[in-house]
Amino acid sequence: MSVEYKYIAANSTGSLIKGKISAETEQNAKAHLTAQNLLPLEIKPAGESIGISLKKLIGSRVPLDDLIIFSNKFLTLYKAGIPFTRAITTIISGEEHTRLAKTLIEIRSGLESGLGLSEQMAKYPDVFPEMYVNSVAAGEVSGKLDIVLERLIVLMDKQLKTKGAIKKAVRYPIIVVTALVGAFIVIITFVLPKFTVFFEGSGVELPLPTRILLGLNHIITNYYMIGIPAIVLLFFLVLLFFRTETGKNFADYGRFHLPIFGTLFLKIYLARFASMLSVTLSAGVPLLNALEIVGKSIGNRKFNKALLALQSDVGSGGNVTDTMRSTEVFPELVVQMFSVGMESGAMEPILNEIANHYDNEVDYMSEKLTSLLEPMLTVGLGVMVLIMALAIFMPMWNIIKVVNH
Repeated sequence: MSVEYKYIAANSTGSLIKGKISAETEQNAKAHLTAQNLLPLEIKPAGESIGISLKKLIGSRVPLDDLIIFSNKFLTLYKAGIPFTRAITTIISGEEHTRLAKTLIEIRSGLESGLGLSEQMAKYPDVFPEMYVNSVAAGEVSGKLDIVLERLIVLMDKQLKTKGAIKKAVRYPIIVVTALVGAFIVIITFVLPKFTVFFEGSGVELPLPTRILLGLNHIITNYYMIGIPAIVLLFFLVLLFFRTETGKNFADYGRFHLPIFGTLFLKIYLARFASMLSVTLSAGVPLLNALEIVGKSIGNRKFNKALLALQSDVGSGGNVTDTMRSTEVFPELVVQMFSVGMESGAMEPILNEIANHYDNEVDYMSEKLTSLLEPMLTVGLGVMVLIMALAIFMPMWNIIKVVNH
């Protein structure tokens, strides 16, 4: 029986579209919109109110730590020999994350209907990433589900620790920059105008730095009613842009060219590539299929393109080392070790070595990130202090010259 849903979606140019659609379930409605090249932002039954929230624009994935906790619980119950349906029921009873609990209830219904676990998980890509689903599927077929889950938990735990380390490293620079910007605005808005009254009364021509800051003061004090809504609108437009294909490509390709962070991101993706490929191979997935799965799951389009090229050459028996070098994402270390793994047939141990190497590199860079950013912060602080000092003291020097003459 079809139900009428109201929806808000974004098209390929980032424009918002509101409308109604008839479908049997909300998932079917999303599928119909996606088939029309629309990005569903919100879908609700026609009788309910609908609107775009910041959470919807940013995304509503289940947090990674919740997925780790679920995987640990499920692994424990699976090892104890408890059937899937009963294991899911047990986890639901203690689940606090409402989105995950709702998903697990729907998965349990599918299991009771005789569907497979991975088949059910695949219906919820916002909860279970594609690599997770494919690894579980391979584990079900090969009878290695416990091994696969253990490897997935280790992989997700590494990703979570990396995110935490980076957030910790950039917290101090963000606080410093925020404080500097706040101090700059306070000086422009409240301090400098008081000095300016004195300077203008002296008849001395104001120097360029002072005039620039006074111009900023004029903009802030007279146009804030326009500026604040414009900044908010710009923020949401930027979010929508990065949800489009063009925006996603811009972000994924540009990420590797950022100063300092570009190298860090590359090492994070190299560690993720090696770990993901090792997990999928350990589940019994053939190398060609594993490269395709990892490419779709790695979270970066430039890296995905590189893995597709690598997959094509592996399948056709081409020169793998030349292909890896041409992608510009694989360092020579990875190229050589991957080639050795291909030649020896011992790919998993090689991949684990690569993953451990780059995990250590990421940990080291994350710990040193604050010290790496300090020169940039020092230069920024120096420039701001210099501008403010010149804006205030240069008129004083001019007054002193006039008085002395």
